[in-house]
Amino acid sequence: MNGAEHGFALLCGRRPFAVAPDGPGRPDGLTVDAEGGVRAALYDGGAVHRYALDGTLDAVFVREFAG
Repeated sequence: MNGAEHGFALLCGRRPFAVAPDGPGRPDGLTVDAEGGVRAALYDGGAVHRYALDGTLDAVFVREFAG
């Protein structure tokens, strides 16, 4: 029995949409903004990365911590 028998779509030819660059933090949560960009919050990295439709990193939003 497979998923197609139950009406589920099967994924094939999967590939990463984007690869987070080396550095502090790791992806932890995604959202899509009004322009279609994908934003990934970086856990323990203090930043949000925005990826363009082709998967390239096109903006980094850094949180400044008071201290």
